[in-house]
Amino acid sequence: MTHRSFYSRRTFIASILFLAAVLAGRPLLPAAASDLSHAPDRVIVTVNGFPVSRAAVIRADRQAAANPAVFATTLQSYINTVLLYQAAVREKLERLPAVRAAAANRRQQLLVKAAEERWFSTHPVTRAEIDKAYRAYLASLPRHQWRLREIVVADKTQATKVIAALRRGESFSRLAVRWPLSPNGALGGELGWVYPRRLRASITGAVRPLKVGEVVAPVPIPQGLAIVQLLGRRPTPKPPLGTVRKRLVQRLQAKS
Repeated sequence: MTHRSFYSRRTFIASILFLAAVLAGRPLLPAAASDLSHAPDRVIVTVNGFPVSRAAVIRADRQAAANPAVFATTLQSYINTVLLYQAAVREKLERLPAVRAAAANRRQQLLVKAAEERWFSTHPVTRAEIDKAYRAYLASLPRHQWRLREIVVADKTQATKVIAALRRGESFSRLAVRWPLSPNGALGGELGWVYPRRLRASITGAVRPLKVGEVVAPVPIPQGLAIVQLLGRRPTPKPPLGTVRKRLVQRLQAKS
């Protein structure tokens, strides 16, 4: 079952439950739900006795706080979820073996997470450890980056045509759009700033002796043949500690 079909089925079931509640004289959704997106933080609708607050809707989707249309959609989705939950409780579905197993697994996950959080709160990563990890991270970065763009073709015949077009002065970017195998064709074949060691060995070897602006071709790659242009070289920028601190802390915690 696809995600879409599951969602459609869920919405269909919830709609039936919604209609049943309305026919029973218990309207669930206000006539203008979008008007509630800026209402005070209070109960805005009750679903068979279950209160739904504005805060709960916004927790489900933060965009609902500033967008009335999103608020209305999120509110209806929230109501659908509550209706399905209430139906499941009435049918005592929590007794099903599969549900019990899933609940036990989820409980275990929550307890493990709580134990980790307590451990890390009582054994915090120190500033000295973070600074040491940051220095090691900077030292691990490659010294230089290359800015590249490439055109990818299927065979030598196509590569010859592209090379001839470049020699005639045709735009590299337009040629990249014309040849559908090229990555990022809409961006003129731009690969951005990359680390040489993350490129295929064939491309790294072909680009290394180039001067900025020069083109090398054809370079064999799994997809076919590449025509590569070196647009720039630069020392690898050193990211500020603030931009990588969270990642470094997570690594240190994983080792603890």
